[in-house]
Amino acid sequence: MNPEEETENDFATDGDRQKDSQNKSTPGLEQPEEAEGRAAPEVEEEESSDGGGAPPPESDRQARGRARPEGSKLKSILEAMIFVSEQPISLERIAGVLTDCTRKDLKEVLNELEQEYQERGGALEIVQVANGYQFRTRAELAPWIGKMRQQRFARLSRAALEMLAIVAYRQPVTRAEAEAIRGVDSGAVLGTLLERRLLRILGRKEVPGRPILYGTTQEFLELFGLRNLKDLPTLREIKDMVVGAVEGPEGEEEGVLEEQQVAQPEGEGPAPSAGADSSGSE
Repeated sequence: MNPEEETENDFATDGDRQKDSQNKSTPGLEQPEEAEGRAAPEVEEEESSDGGGAPPPESDRQARGRARPEGSKLKSILEAMIFVSEQPISLERIAGVLTDCTRKDLKEVLNELEQEYQERGGALEIVQVANGYQFRTRAELAPWIGKMRQQRFARLSRAALEMLAIVAYRQPVTRAEAEAIRGVDSGAVLGTLLERRLLRILGRKEVPGRPILYGTTQEFLELFGLRNLKDLPTLREIKDMVVGAVEGPEGEEEGVLEEQQVAQPEGEGPAPSAGADSSGSE
């Protein structure tokens, strides 16, 4: 080999070394096949991360929604809760048990259930009383139920009814305030109504002597079939009932008979209807 060829080979070798060093120092000069081959695993990792992991919050809410009783199942649950409850069961207590249901949904189903029993016309009905729901026998069946139980329904005396009316409309009220309206001593009447749990002590009035304040109870609402105190008749409604009781024919309506009974002194008039828990006079 002549000297000129050796010099050209040396130049070529130096050029190759410079290209190799540039390729190693500059990442952008890598071969496309190699760059694509190394980028592929990153794409696979991203795809796997999208498909795996914990479910989104929407999936959790949907799972909870599937656990919520619906339709006839929910209606059966509500019917059973009302049946086994010893006292009228409130919507708040029902919502505390069925936490997956909203109060609006529970109210709608309860109204449907109440309407079904009303349209069926059977012996039982669901009524709203004392801020809750309760199963009751229909009022027209009271004579046969009383005969079966051999129970004589006692009544509240006129004095007791007067005191109940004063406390119901004026509560919280003191004994002195009630006696000022009645015009007579009412200590014995108050004692009887407290004993029968139709009245309760609410506290003491912040005046000299700190007299006791009285108010009605849940038993009072149950006895008179009231959902709450807002269902109490107004003065105009009471006047209309009294006028109807005086002018209407005897036995025309059950409500008229009840009003006549309330207006009569103790020991006179027909026996009260079922549901009036009044086992004694004063």
